[in-house]
Amino acid sequence: TTDQIVFIGDMIDKKSKVRSLFEKNKELGVIPCYQDNEITLKYLIQNELKDFKNLNYNTVNLILKYSNLNRNTVLNNLEKIKTYFDIKTINDNDLETLLDTDRNEIFENIRDAALDGNKNKLNDLLSNFAFSNESVYQYLNAINFRFQRILQIHNQNLTNNIDETINNIKPPIFWKDKPKFKQLAEKWRKSRLLEAIKYMNKLETSLKKNSSIDQKTILKNSITNICSNSFSYF
Repeated sequence: TTDQIVFIGDMIDKKSKVRSLFEKNKELGVIPCYQDNEITLKYLIQNELKDFKNLNYNTVNLILKYSNLNRNTVLNNLEKIKTYFDIKTINDNDLETLLDTDRNEIFENIRDAALDGNKNKLNDLLSNFAFSNESVYQYLNAINFRFQRILQIHNQNLTNNIDETINNIKPPIFWKDKPKFKQLAEKWRKSRLLEAIKYMNKLETSLKKNSSIDQKTILKNSITNICSNSFSYF
């Protein structure tokens, strides 16, 4: 068997005994690993898309913007770009639509994981998602709208038959989403829903009153709170 030792820390000084041991002993091997930064990820994007036309400074920054400086997200987005622009000519408008559509879909998964109380899935999604200050209220509205629709189901469920209520509710719920709404309506009691809606409204008001607040961090914390069913205010 081969023993592996992982050191996590800053760059090791040249005079370090550990560094000297690994450099001089032929039975030992070392591979230094460094955290990605904007420069390394830009190089990755430029190298992967070097054969594509219209690759420029704005294009690279747009990809970074939607990737949250996360290598895995960058690689996933690069694969989508290669598939979509099969003639190897990038169009900025199409590129932003492609990346933004994907981001909206991922956020829907984030929202549903939070409402489901699925912490592991939520943490995994959040680590690969690029929030932007411009979209904070859009995301808050998406969560709040979900809560409002579940509350509507409770208010109209006079016969205590959720399936019937969901089938007859107006505006209608898309057939593919009905099982999810039933699951959430059964999970979220009406009293807890009202608490959640109050929490979301107070959160939005606080963000609008305090422009100096880190809105992205507050949004992520609020999503985590929803997942934990704990509505603590900042």
